[in-house]
Amino acid sequence: MYIKRILLLIAAIGIVVGGVFAYTVYNSIFSDNTSFNNDRAHLYIATGSAFNDVVADIAPLLKNVQSFTSIAQKKGYTDHV
Repeated sequence: MYIKRILLLIAAIGIVVGGVFAYTVYNSIFSDNTSFNNDRAHLYIATGSAFNDVVADIAPLLKNVQSFTSIAQKKGYTDHV
C-alpha cells in the first residue's frame, strides 16, 4: 500500500512537471512575440547581415528576445540569415 502511494505521487509530480514544460514550449513557439500594435510591419534585412545584427534590429519589436533566439537556433535561422 505504501509503495502504491509513492508511485502515485511520483506519477502526479511527473504529470505536473511535464505539463509545465509543455506549456512553456508551446507558449514560446506559438504565442505572439511582437510588441507593436499594427497588423503589419516591414523589416528590411541588409544583405550579408549576421544573425546578431538581425536580433539587434528587431529587439525593440519583440516581447521576449530570448525566446526568439532559441527558436531561431532550433529552426536553423542563425546559420542561414
